[in-house]
Amino acid sequence: MADLRLETVDCQLEGRAGRIVFNRPDKLNAESVQWLADFAQAVETMEADDRAKVVLITGRGTSFSTGIDLSELGAGLIQREWFETWERTLRRLETMAKPVIAGIHGYCIGGGFQIALACDLRVCAMDAQIGLPAVKECLIPGLGVWRLPRYVGLGVAKRLILNGDLVSAEEAWRTGMVDYLVPPDGLEPKLLGMAEQFTHVSMSSYRESKRFLNSAFDVDQPTVLAAYLDAQESCLRSPDHQEAMAAWRERREPNFD
Repeated sequence: MADLRLETVDCQLEGRAGRIVFNRPDKLNAESVQWLADFAQAVETMEADDRAKVVLITGRGTSFSTGIDLSELGAGLIQREWFETWERTLRRLETMAKPVIAGIHGYCIGGGFQIALACDLRVCAMDAQIGLPAVKECLIPGLGVWRLPRYVGLGVAKRLILNGDLVSAEEAWRTGMVDYLVPPDGLEPKLLGMAEQFTHVSMSSYRESKRFLNSAFDVDQPTVLAAYLDAQESCLRSPDHQEAMAAWRERREPNFD
């Protein structure tokens, strides 16, 4: 994948890490019709590029994303089809067979936070403000109503979604909305460090583990057990497992490339 420069979103390959960068800094990376088309293309591109073992999502400028573009929403440009494309794209991000990490700074609200919730992990700068204020525009915050309770429980999710207030980065970390809290100048080093860490993980086992985690609240135990045993057998037979065992015997780091 060569660098992909779209109108409002950039795709970049940095070694083994792919990066999706929101590029509407003058609009605080608000999500317009064009932005969604670009974002969907970027997610599809990253998913298909086998050279990218991990995907980082960041925003250019002072904010991660302030969510839906209210000027286009008010002009009637955003209708049901936009929301359908939006949720298909987030689900594609959520089920991508590689680690996806959000790097949050500034405002991460509305659709911006919905994107972060669809990622596997969230690294958050201490200057961030986070929330789902859709209720204040007479909207539903997408499937944030489904994702957020799975991370923080129903009580915290209700408080955040039903009053639409923003919370600090510290509160977001304390309640489990984000996974790592760093100083603003520590965001990029933390993301790069995590990307390096994940390049040494077997994607075979990562993919299967992520699949089971995504269905953890939806499937009964006997169904999970049967699927797990099949997946575990597949992992045991995989070249990655053979490499892991060889590395253990030889007292070295495994090479899963």
